[in-house]
Amino acid sequence: MIDAIGLSRAAEVTGRRQSYLRRVTDPARRDALTCHDALLLDAEYDATVGGRPIHETMKVKLDAQRLHITFDQQALLEATMDSVREAGGAHAALIAATANPSPSVLKAALRGLMQSVQAKNRIAPILRQMIRRQPQAP
Repeated sequence: MIDAIGLSRAAEVTGRRQSYLRRVTDPARRDALTCHDALLLDAEYDATVGGRPIHETMKVKLDAQRLHITFDQQALLEATMDSVREAGGAHAALIAATANPSPSVLKAALRGLMQSVQAKNRIAPILRQMIRRQPQAP
């Protein structure tokens, strides 16, 4: 998401340092945005690219909690949301690469694409586990 609106614009919108924004978007770390920052970034993303991915993700999480889903379902939901988030970032980076095919932008697009593929690959083992746990017909 931040790749789509730009790190400097995200810092301007939230009033945060770029280092903070890099930290909360680093997939190797699990730092989290504040709710306030998430709302500001979601609105900026909507104005810049269109859509509100943070709002949609939070809605899915809240709905899932309300439905009292199982551990496997929760794992699938979280992996799916990670996949959707990574795919959105990858798509934004790929679109940016079409407008500015500089080496750094192309590398960012490739990195985003690879992170998106890795996120999708985390879903298959969860689905396989859920299939194995299904009751077998006599």
